[in-house]
Amino acid sequence: MREFYLLWCFVVLFHVRKAFGDNPVIIGNDNADSPVIPAGESYNLTCYGSRPVHWITPSPPEDKKLWTTFTQTQDTSPFRSVLYIANMTYLVVGFYICQYDSIPYEQDQIYLYVNDSSHLSVIDNEDISILHAVQYEDTIIPCRPTAPDIHVNLLYFENDEMVDAKFDSKIGFTLAVSTITSGGYYQCNFNRASDNANELNNFILQIIPRKTFLAKPVIRDISQNHTEVGETFRLTCRIADESSVIFKWETPRGTFAYGNKQNENDVILESLKRYDINGSTHFDSTIMVVNSKLDDMGLYSCKVSDRQDNQEET
Repeated sequence: MREFYLLWCFVVLFHVRKAFGDNPVIIGNDNADSPVIPAGESYNLTCYGSRPVHWITPSPPEDKKLWTTFTQTQDTSPFRSVLYIANMTYLVVGFYICQYDSIPYEQDQIYLYVNDSSHLSVIDNEDISILHAVQYEDTIIPCRPTAPDIHVNLLYFENDEMVDAKFDSKIGFTLAVSTITSGGYYQCNFNRASDNANELNNFILQIIPRKTFLAKPVIRDISQNHTEVGETFRLTCRIADESSVIFKWETPRGTFAYGNKQNENDVILESLKRYDINGSTHFDSTIMVVNSKLDDMGLYSCKVSDRQDNQEET
């Protein structure tokens, strides 16, 4: 029986690759396109490829990561990886991606649901979530049900009306943001007749006006471009902007950005600061070099970007 199953897998793999190229191929326990797994049960996914592969899985909140466990095996003849999912929960409903180690864009994915009458939504409804959207662009209200047979409505509290928006159970509602007044309080209602239960998700949508440029940032250096070897110096990059921005520093020691290589040895990015100056909002990013060396001499560049992919540097 096992030999027959493996043969069937390779036949499927052959036809899929013939149609779509040399991407990896994922096959589940029951060969379903989007399996619905009973809560608490285990499930296996097998990925076949022509070179080494790895998995990308949904990531539950830090305090609940141990609810569901993932275990992987790797074979090289043929190249195959099995992902063992123990104790399926609503927290790990989502896309499971298998991709080549060396070519990440060559991948396959499968969406897993869970049948759990106690949790109709993938998101816990304990808090109100803040969402940001750009005017004149589509945005996602991430009201994802844990199973495809759960009905979901989107209510806009500002006028107490149901929102007519495109819905995909794997993504949520796609909302066209035409005006600033589209912001406000939104609520998703999940219900399934067979469970006689319902669940709510609450969101506050904040609309960012569409813009096509950023103000040019300014670097302040209190040492006036002169520091003795062994001393500490700070450079502060300031920009005037009403919405949050992203800073990145290019230095003789390399690139430094918040959340990615923020500190290294004697180079430290200090916490972002926000100021209100004469009614205008400013953001400061400060890079500090401790025990400076001759290697620290050179060009320092501050690059700033926003949620709308506008960029400016100095």
